[in-house]
Amino acid sequence: MKSLAIKKTIEKQLNQLQQAYNAMQRTCSAEAIHDFRVHVKRLRAFLRMVNPGTKKHGSIPKKLKAVYQQAGLVRNWQLFMQTFSRNRSLKRYAMQHLDIALAKLGRSLKRNLVKKMRKKLLHRLPDKLGKNRIRTFRDNTLRDIDRLSHEPIPQADSLHAIRKDLKDLQYDKLLGHSPSEKKYYKKLSDSIGAIQDCKVEVQLLEEINHAHYSTRLRHLLNNKIQKKARLINEVKKELDRSTR
Repeated sequence: MKSLAIKKTIEKQLNQLQQAYNAMQRTCSAEAIHDFRVHVKRLRAFLRMVNPGTKKHGSIPKKLKAVYQQAGLVRNWQLFMQTFSRNRSLKRYAMQHLDIALAKLGRSLKRNLVKKMRKKLLHRLPDKLGKNRIRTFRDNTLRDIDRLSHEPIPQADSLHAIRKDLKDLQYDKLLGHSPSEKKYYKKLSDSIGAIQDCKVEVQLLEEINHAHYSTRLRHLLNNKIQKKARLINEVKKELDRSTR
């Protein structure tokens, strides 16, 4: 893959990211935020393959990372409200914090952020992306998943790293995965994502319970902790099967 083809691929991804960013500027809905975060992950996956292990040829800029992270905080509260939509006190608490998170996200949405990023990335492209580099990236990613999967009890950081690797395998079209492989990577990634969502719910419930303790809150929190442990156990079994 030569420089021109790499440029076209990144330009296409940047155009899609720009559209998602514009949509998020118009409305910070759950759908718009999800779309924006997916396009950031797709671009990040390709950039990691273009030159794995270094930042020489560009990465996601700090300002865009900050928007991505703040959008993630908004998403956490949006999902929390959906999960506990029937609990008035939790929904009211979440709405207050969601408004704060949305205000911060709005302030971080600079007009030409993606446009400035485009210039930097296109200026730092490598001359080519050979088949050996693509193959090496794929092999290293699979080995990394295998190494992390063999931890006795997967930790949060390890599960997050595995999910990033799975996203790379899922999004990078040049890696040559079959539809069934991509489907499996997505399924496993979604399972780990459910653990991370549950982890966020536990953290937010602990925060609320600390400020407004109640027996009902404690019961909800214990149920979520048990659910998180069950999900981790299920993913661990699946990882064990996939890496044998």
